[in-house]
Parts: sequence; structure tokens; C-alpha cells
Amino acid sequence: MADTANLAAKQKEGSPKAEVTPTAAHVFQAMANVQAKLSEIGIAKTRGGAGINYAFRGIDAVMNTLAPILSEQKLMIVPRVAERTCDVRQAKSGSAMYFVVVKVEFLLVSGVDGSSFSGTTIGEAQDTGDKATNKAMSIAYKYFCFQTFCIPLDAQDDPDAHAVEQTVAPKQPDQKVTPVKPVAPKDMAPADRMKNFKIALSNAKDSDDAIVTWESPKAEALREVLSEDQNKELASYYGQVLSRFQEGAFA
Repeated sequence: MADTANLAAKQKEGSPKAEVTPTAAHVFQAMANVQAKLSEIGIAKTRGGAGINYAFRGIDAVMNTLAPILSEQKLMIVPRVAERTCDVRQAKSGSAMYFVVVKVEFLLVSGVDGSSFSGTTIGEAQDTGDKATNKAMSIAYKYFCFQTFCIPLDAQDDPDAHAVEQTVAPKQPDQKVTPVKPVAPKDMAPADRMKNFKIALSNAKDSDDAIVTWESPKAEALREVLSEDQNKELASYYGQVLSRFQEGAFA
């Protein structure tokens, strides 16, 4: 009897034991699901604005697209501003320009098991009013989402879904196109000269080009003949152009 008991005990000790594999944190599965969904629909460059001749992906498009997907996956994005710097510069017109840089930590939190994942991005913006910090945070949020979820510009399409008929267009004679530039003769009214200068700002290729235009001798001469209200209006427009370049960068 004792031998039988010992044999049973040894068999029990030597039998394989089932290993319990811990369940993976839900936050990572939710992030993968969000990325999979966004890879199908994408977020296109559709936003432009007055004086901006290109489209970009704005913060509204990002939030409107992400909100229902995050909700479906029980996933939340919680921002925390780790650092903020603000540099106030005086424009030649006399108005103040606020340059803000924020370092924001974003915490992705699962509503299922409380697991989380964090990432940090930088946001930069400038404004003549009180919106520089808000813009910088929006830019940080937007690019955190772009890079975390690898959001494409457009919905993924099957290349075999469309038949392309190749045609050869007839060769057209070369045509010389002369660009139209705003002209501001000396006898033009200040309001008209300001209007032309706004056109020049809106035609800037990037923020550096806009800054060069703003600080040019022609611009300085214009500001000298404008009234205080006109200078404020022009400075505000200049700030809007720079802000739109900030929002459109890397979009």
C-alpha cells in the first residue's frame, strides 16, 4: 500500500504543469486596432485658408477622425505639459509676437485594464495674441498622433481595383507664362499698398520667406505711411500667415 502511495506521489511530481501566460496589456492591442483602422481611412490634407495656397491636415480633422475610433477601443489620450518656454519679440510695427515651445507628454490609457503607454513630442507656434500656447499644444497633439499611429494621407486602395487606360497626349507648343506680381507705385493709396503687401505675404513659400518679406525695406517703408490701426491689422495678418505655416509644417 505504501509503495503504491509513493508511486502515485512520484507520478504526480513528475507530471507536466500548465503554465499561465499573463494577458498582454490592453493598451497595446487597442493601439494596434486604432492604427489598423486609420490605415484604412487615412486623414487627407483638405484644410487651407485665406492667403494659403496649399492644403494641410488640421487639428480638427485629426480629432474628428480619432474620437470615435478611440472611444470604440476604450482608449484615452491624456496630455501633460512637461516644459514650456515663451519668447516675446517686438515687431517693427510695434506689436508683440509670442513664440512658444512646449514639450508635451501624452499618456495613452486603456479603459479596460488601466494599462498605459506614454510618448513625448514638441510643439512650436507663434501668435500676436494669446493663442500661441494653444496652437503649440495642438501641433504637439497632432504630430504625436501622426507618428504614433502612422496615419496615412489617404485611404489604402487596392492597385488592382482600377484599370488604367494609358494614352499619349499630343505635344503642346511651349508657352511662356509671365507671373503677375503686385505693383505698388509711389502714388498708390496706403490701403491699396497694404492690400498688395498682404498678397506678397500670402505668396510666401514658407515661414522664412514670409519673414524676409516682412522685414524687407519695402515693408518698412510701407509701415511708416500706415496708420496705427492699419499697422495692427497688417501685423495680425502677418501673424496669421506664420501660424498657418506652423500648422501646415510636416503635414
